[in-house]
Amino acid sequence: MDLSGNKTTALFYGLLCHGIFLVAGAIMFITILTGFQFSVGPFEGFGAVVINLLLLIQFPMGHSFFLSNRGMKILEIFAPKSYAKTLRTTVYATIASIQLILLFSLWNFSGVFIWQIETPASLYMIILNLLSWALLSISSIQAGYKVQTGSLGWTSVYQGKTPIFPDMPTRGLFSIIRQPIYLSFSLVLWTSPSMSLDLFIVALSYSLYCYFGPMLKEKRFQKIYGERFSEYQQTVPNYVPTIVSLNTSQRPIYGPIKRHLTAKEITRAFGFPKSIKLLGNHVLDTKALGNAVHKDLVKLIAKKLLNYDNLSLIIYQFLRVVVMK
Repeated sequence: MDLSGNKTTALFYGLLCHGIFLVAGAIMFITILTGFQFSVGPFEGFGAVVINLLLLIQFPMGHSFFLSNRGMKILEIFAPKSYAKTLRTTVYATIASIQLILLFSLWNFSGVFIWQIETPASLYMIILNLLSWALLSISSIQAGYKVQTGSLGWTSVYQGKTPIFPDMPTRGLFSIIRQPIYLSFSLVLWTSPSMSLDLFIVALSYSLYCYFGPMLKEKRFQKIYGERFSEYQQTVPNYVPTIVSLNTSQRPIYGPIKRHLTAKEITRAFGFPKSIKLLGNHVLDTKALGNAVHKDLVKLIAKKLLNYDNLSLIIYQFLRVVVMK
């Protein structure tokens, strides 16, 4: 089978995707540090407000829409029919990069600054910004860098293989909070030494999106991973790490992958019959099971308590503690 056409197509989409990705990253980095001073939007007054509003909403709307079933169908239009489904992740990443280029380059700068930190204090903010970028990079890698960068699609076409998506991320930063990508993206926007009114509006708007947007993502994860995601959702906080999530030694673990027991596994450990009916909600099921005691255990305890020798010992200990002080 001649795969030369596949490889040529794959390389074209790969170079296009990663080239635009690098351009978007560079423009975004410079624009955030300078507070949109070098954006080239030509409009003023009411026209600038309208254009800026459109630029502001196009990224989160597109970012969420193209992850829906209808959005994925549209993504397939931008790739050859034979590889359309495989290249969806590559096309998605390419479009997201173009959206960021439009936002950070065509914004109409207001010229108003909320703060401008001078050197050498600005160096500390730049370091914080670089650390935020590092967190964003690390969390993206841990979530599955091939999906995040769009390389999964074109490399699969190049190799002539069906793309294998990464498992639900639960390790690294994802073992501490569920949304490290969204949190670090927000931090990138807020850690600029030059906070213009423009950057403030973008940072505030996208921070709100980063807070509410993951609700759609978690609905998808719930459908895909079911009870496993419900358990993860219950034990790992959304954005703010807790003492329990930071200290993994305090979290009940099972097996080499260090996961919590599922509700069905708890029923088996308690000795309940396989026919027992659960609600299907991990949180409610585990709470109910945590308050339950199996009848066989109750019988065993009662039998031991009703034993004459044990009963005599209990009475003696009671009298010794309460009466013979």
